[in-house]
Amino acid sequence: IPLEDISHGFAQRSLLAWLEIYEQGHAAMLELLRTAQGQQPDLDWLELVYEDHIEPDPCIAYTMVCEQLKIDAPPVSVELRRINPGPLSRLISNYDEVSQVLGPTRFAWMLEA
Repeated sequence: IPLEDISHGFAQRSLLAWLEIYEQGHAAMLELLRTAQGQQPDLDWLELVYEDHIEPDPCIAYTMVCEQLKIDAPPVSVELRRINPGPLSRLISNYDEVSQVLGPTRFAWMLEA
């Protein structure tokens, strides 16, 4: 994983800077949804978190989506599985460097997968 000069669109930033921007965008989106819900109380949304609702069992997210759509959730068998099981330290060749950058930040949780 590159730590610096990561290109996305026309911009280049560090790994930490991109994570900050993505987090700010997510917070802004949630704030807009809350504001819209204040103006339209029947507005509802569903936020799925991979680590909570998909990784442990994709059926959790499936059930949540069906509930959100107010439809029955027939039993389902999900055959797809994570293609890169194992600790991140074995999957990321420069894990130690990434860990040094993210470890002291609020993004340290990303190293736990």
